[in-house]
Amino acid sequence: MLCLYNLSLKYMKKILIGLDKLNSPNSGFGRVSVDYAQALEDTQDFSFTYLVPSHYDASLLPGKKTIKLTWWRQLFPFYQKRFDLIHSVHQRPEYRIRKDSKLLLTIHDLSFAYNHTKKEQRQLRKKLCRLVHQSTAVAFISDYTLKDSQEKLQIPDSILYRRIYDGVEPLFKKEDRPVDLPDKKVLFSIGVFTKRKNFAVLLPFIKQLPEDYILVISGNENTGYGNYIQFMIEEKGLEDRVYLTGEITEEEKSFLFHHCEAFVFPSIVEGFGLPILEVMQAGKPVFTTDKTSLKEIAGGHAYFWTDFCPASMKKVFEEGMADFNEEKAKAEQEYAATFTWQENVKQYLAYYKEILNM
Repeated sequence: MLCLYNLSLKYMKKILIGLDKLNSPNSGFGRVSVDYAQALEDTQDFSFTYLVPSHYDASLLPGKKTIKLTWWRQLFPFYQKRFDLIHSVHQRPEYRIRKDSKLLLTIHDLSFAYNHTKKEQRQLRKKLCRLVHQSTAVAFISDYTLKDSQEKLQIPDSILYRRIYDGVEPLFKKEDRPVDLPDKKVLFSIGVFTKRKNFAVLLPFIKQLPEDYILVISGNENTGYGNYIQFMIEEKGLEDRVYLTGEITEEEKSFLFHHCEAFVFPSIVEGFGLPILEVMQAGKPVFTTDKTSLKEIAGGHAYFWTDFCPASMKKVFEEGMADFNEEKAKAEQEYAATFTWQENVKQYLAYYKEILNM
């Protein structure tokens, strides 16, 4: 029996999963890394090892085989020779990948084309193109990202590619109030404070609404754009209407999703748009834009701003709030429930087999 077990181990394909963003488990790439790794388990075909930062919260990956990304491993990737495939779960790996390794690269978005100077865009595009050309296969997290990449990157015909949607972790309902906010109607938004999140348009919008509405925006605001938003809040005298909470825990996020009146997400560049699916699980109305991937991911269960005139935004909001009901809440919950990590993993396992000709 032992011999058969050792024989099966010999023929299992060894895959290295790059999780170099685990130091920020509540950020976009960090959250995806955690959720994917927790859903992925060894099978009779595959043995998985996880490449993690030198210092990270080990409780995120209980029972998983890991390799720490030390400085010398960053410089000398000899350890990669023993793996049949390397899967970088995002497009900006912070480690070198051997040119003779089979590489699967997951691309989330091409935000470099929107957030940087022309010179920086050229440099980042060149770096990503080089990585794409080094890849055996590429996965895209939405049809929009796939199409955008085909237009902006030179993807060789020899490279395999497919679209695989991210999963969404089920929300748990938390009743106690973990954030200190006034007892008013909350409009909630979340994201890292960058220009593409477009939070600035929410300030004149909230001024259009009755005084019993407040706006809560969560995320790392220690950025240049975050400083600008804070300045505009003070400039417009909105200190008692707009609250920036900074980064929040999953428990706090779940509370705000369940207890907000609506979720407002005016982003103009998204590769996927995970928060709108998260809040749909709580059965809340979603107001977002018709830009990039958001209309695709919302699947007809959101209300869309097509321009950012405060009066137009208010009109869409009022009409949407009047239209939303229990039936629509149930429909969006059922829709959001179709985005599971189990389905995501199932598709990746099939993709691994295709890449490795199994």
